[in-house]
Amino acid sequence: MGGGGGGSSQGHLFRKRRKCVIPKATFTTFMDEGVMHYRAGHYRKALFCFNRVRSTLVKCLLVLNSQT
Repeated sequence: MGGGGGGSSQGHLFRKRRKCVIPKATFTTFMDEGVMHYRAGHYRKALFCFNRVRSTLVKCLLVLNSQT
């Protein structure tokens, strides 16, 4: 019923995704820890955690940008 050559024509549908080498758990850990410190009134500790989140995001963006 005519489906010759179907395997090679579908190769473009499955592109490999680029991944950041920094684990997703790192981001959520720093965010949760920062919120916890903020709610407890430890603002310097919270700021430190949120700065770590920002630096983690910047590193991830730089890694993804260098892979293009």
